[in-house]
Amino acid sequence: HGNPVVRAPEDCEPVALLWQDHTAVVANKPSGMLVHNAAFAGQREYSLLDALRAQLTLPNEPQTPLHAVHRLDRGTSGAVLVARAAEWTAPWQAALQSGTRWYLALVRGYLAEPIDVDHPFKNDRGERVAAQSRFVPLASSPVERCSLVQVELQSGRFRQIRQHAKHLAHPILGDAEYGKGPLNRDYAARFGLDRLALHGWQLTARHPQSGEPWQVSAPLPASLSEPLALLGLWPLVPLNPLPQSCV
Repeated sequence: HGNPVVRAPEDCEPVALLWQDHTAVVANKPSGMLVHNAAFAGQREYSLLDALRAQLTLPNEPQTPLHAVHRLDRGTSGAVLVARAAEWTAPWQAALQSGTRWYLALVRGYLAEPIDVDHPFKNDRGERVAAQSRFVPLASSPVERCSLVQVELQSGRFRQIRQHAKHLAHPILGDAEYGKGPLNRDYAARFGLDRLALHGWQLTARHPQSGEPWQVSAPLPASLSEPLALLGLWPLVPLNPLPQSCV
C-alpha cells in the first residue's frame, strides 16, 4: 500500500542518525515525535519514520522501506532502531531481546539502591502482562528531592518504565499521565523541564548478521541536559558504566 506522504513542519530539523548499515539505522528521536502513525489513528502527523524516509531516500529513487524494530513513547527521546527492510525486523527484535536497553529517567524522590521491579499491568489492549525492569540510582539532586536513574528494560511493555516508576512511588517528572501535575508544572517553571524526563540512552546487542557485539548510545538533548544541569545532576562524571551483559 505504500506510505502516504506527510510533509515535514517548516521548523522541523533533520533527525540525528547515531548508526547505520545495510540492515538498519538508529536515530535519536526527539521528544514530542511519534515513532510511526498507527493504522487505526485519525489524521496522520509527521513521524520519525516519515523523517527518516525523507532523509534516507535518494532523489528520483523509490521511497526507502523502513520498519520500526521497537518504539518509544511520544514524550520519550532517544535511540530508536529501524530496520531497512522487512526481513531484518524480526532478527533485530530478537537481538534486542537478548541484549540490553538502558534508559535515563529523572524521578521524584531518592532511590537508595538498585531495585528490581516485577510488576504486571494491563497493556494498551487491556490484557494483563508480566513486566520486569531494573532501576539503578546514579545521583540525587542537591537542589530538589529528585534522582537521576538508569532503567534497564527486561521486558518491552507499553509504557513500562512510566508505570513501574509510578508503582515504586517515584514517578518520572514531566509525566502528565502517571505523575503529579502540580509538581510537573513547578519543575517546568523553575527548571525549564517542559517534557517527559525519560531518554532512551543505550542499546546493546549482537549484530544479527555478523554476531559481533554492537552498542549505540544517544546523547541527551538540551531539553533534558539543561534542566538536569540546573538540578546539579548533569554532566555526571563519570557516568556509571553500563554492564556489557551481551558481550
